[in-house]
Amino acid sequence: MRPTLKLRHVMLLAAPLALAACDKSDDELADEALSAEEISAIGAEIVPTVGEYRTTQELISLEVPGADDGMVEAMSAAFAEGAAGEETTYCVADDQSLEDWVTDMAESNCNVTTFTAEDGIVDANLACNSTDGGIIGAVAMKGTANDESADMEMSFRQDLGDGSEALITMRVKSERIGDCG
Repeated sequence: MRPTLKLRHVMLLAAPLALAACDKSDDELADEALSAEEISAIGAEIVPTVGEYRTTQELISLEVPGADDGMVEAMSAAFAEGAAGEETTYCVADDQSLEDWVTDMAESNCNVTTFTAEDGIVDANLACNSTDGGIIGAVAMKGTANDESADMEMSFRQDLGDGSEALITMRVKSERIGDCG
């Protein structure tokens, strides 16, 4: 279950802005993490059903302090062009956990630090420390989910190295479309 989001595209476009690395080590991230058992107990009602899923993504906002409007517009347009009409499919197997589902959405090395799920409303925070072009820093995910679909807003701040932060917000929708092929 690995939905391919366009976060990497945004990060690659933002590279010229000298995004800085997070100051947390992998050990510190692990110390903050909820266990897979804790996450499963909290989110028992939203464990994805085994099957094939389709995911779409949409850039909601991109705020880059210090960047001129033209650069932000170009970055947003490039993301929109890459995501336009593109759907990703993936297969959820019976051995995948709810923790896998949550962390895979961020396409990065993440630990879930807070997680609530009640009446289909999900609110999660992740601490991510990617070494391969993914997200570095805190990710907030909010939205709705059930055993066959999710509609989440994902926001993350990225340190720009000069005391300011970029804020990227995306909408990620996923729905079960049948059995795995």
